[in-house]
Amino acid sequence: MELSRLLALLLAVRSATAIPALSELNRRQTRAVEDAMSSIIDSLKQYDTIILALRNTDASAAPVLRATEDVVSTISSSIRTVEEARKANVFTSVALIQVSNNMVDQVQTTIRDLRDKKAVMDRIGTSKVTLDTLQKLRPQARELADAIADKVPDLGRDIVDKVKSDILDALNQGITTYSQPDAAPAAPVPPPAASPSPAPGPNPVAPPPAPPAVVTVTTVVPPPTVVTVTAVAPPPPSVVTVTATAAPTPEFLDG
Repeated sequence: MELSRLLALLLAVRSATAIPALSELNRRQTRAVEDAMSSIIDSLKQYDTIILALRNTDASAAPVLRATEDVVSTISSSIRTVEEARKANVFTSVALIQVSNNMVDQVQTTIRDLRDKKAVMDRIGTSKVTLDTLQKLRPQARELADAIADKVPDLGRDIVDKVKSDILDALNQGITTYSQPDAAPAAPVPPPAASPSPAPGPNPVAPPPAPPAVVTVTTVVPPPTVVTVTAVAPPPPSVVTVTATAAPTPEFLDG
């Protein structure tokens, strides 16, 4: 049905015998509308690129949040641009419908990739923001499609209605996915088990005490007296001082 409508528009262009030339103002407004639609496609592509790059190891949600805000603001500004434009003629409506179809393709691709990344979005904490954004985009998509429908000839209204239906279907699929509870976080990986400590061995046997040292001191006094003292000393490093006093014999004194 969509293809037949587009062919009918092209035939209408070829069969027209007198089509007024576009004014410079109409050309500028037509380009502005096409640029607005293209900017939506570009913002969705950038968002999709960030979504596809998400990994389970990512810790920051900032890139996703910034890209989400960019998509919302781009669509809002594009709606105003389309609403302020003049009604397209047969020539310009063909280009407008074509860029609208391109936008549908990108919306469907982005939503599909977004649904595939639900578990990662749960982990980095952006699923609630994503759900709110998808719900906010649904009325915006209706408003944008209605604005486009107002600018094309009646012959192209059915095509624009199909554009709106396809975009809303994609958004509803995303809303259904992100309305599900967050996935349970992955169980933490337990740390590796510590190696068992070696069993304590038997208490080391203390070496036997050193035998007492035997100290022999020989003192020679004026002959014929010799004094020998034998002492038992504790193990080294103890120091034993031995003091010996010898008394001369009577024979030595009488000498």
